[in-house]
Amino acid sequence: MRITVKTVHVMVMALLVSVTLASAAGLGVVDVDRLVKAHPKAEVNLEILRDQFAELESEKDAMVETLEKKKEAFMAARRAAADPAVSDAVRAEREAEVEGLIQELQKMEKEMSQRLMGRQREMNDQKLHMHKRVEEAVQKLVARVAIKKDLSLVVDKSAVGIGGSSMVVFHLEKLDITDLVLKEIQALREEE
Repeated sequence: MRITVKTVHVMVMALLVSVTLASAAGLGVVDVDRLVKAHPKAEVNLEILRDQFAELESEKDAMVETLEKKKEAFMAARRAAADPAVSDAVRAEREAEVEGLIQELQKMEKEMSQRLMGRQREMNDQKLHMHKRVEEAVQKLVARVAIKKDLSLVVDKSAVGIGGSSMVVFHLEKLDITDLVLKEIQALREEE
């Protein structure tokens, strides 16, 4: 396909008309990711999650310490069972004890793994729930600004489409209302 100067002029004119119509039609863009990060609830949520993660790490460390003590007891019992100086009856008794300790260790490891995975799942669910609440609060602020500016459509320029490409390819800065919403967020911070 051969592109001529006339084709380029037509494309530029079409772009200018589109931008003019977009402004007239009340379109806007906003960076929702930036707004969510700036929202005061996001910082509070991050602190809560950090505290919970520290608590989980502490719980994990305590479980590992208990498990290590059980492993040491198992190793001592195994050494005692292998002692050639003991009778066959004592050896059989000690081997039964070792077998019981093996089962106990396996049970503890399974319970520890399930407990930690369950807690991590809970934390991930809570993180998603917290993010959703902040995002909903941001959407309300965007709607408030959009109504003030008489906008009928606001598009998230930080949204990513299928394949990882940006949903918004181009926009004029005058269509971006992110800074106006950030002022609303700042007002929220000052109220607290």
